[in-house]
Amino acid sequence: MVLDRLKVLIKNLLADYGMEINVDSVSYDTTLMGELGLTSIMMLLIAIAMEQEFDIELTNMGSSTFVTVGDVCEFVEEAMKNK
Repeated sequence: MVLDRLKVLIKNLLADYGMEINVDSVSYDTTLMGELGLTSIMMLLIAIAMEQEFDIELTNMGSSTFVTVGDVCEFVEEAMKNK
């Protein structure tokens, strides 16, 4: 499931920055920059990790493409379907 794999990526990224998160509290409605506190650099690192984890390409994205975890999941699912 994309959500579960994404939660692991987020947890690992935050751990690299000395931040902890209860991944059980992360849902489709969780905001990336608001509730999770991701910075623009962290968002870039998540994007790179997503490309590797899901074997997809993230191109032509604006800064507002991903607001919630659900936005990311939908994007990944669509990208995987269109491979």
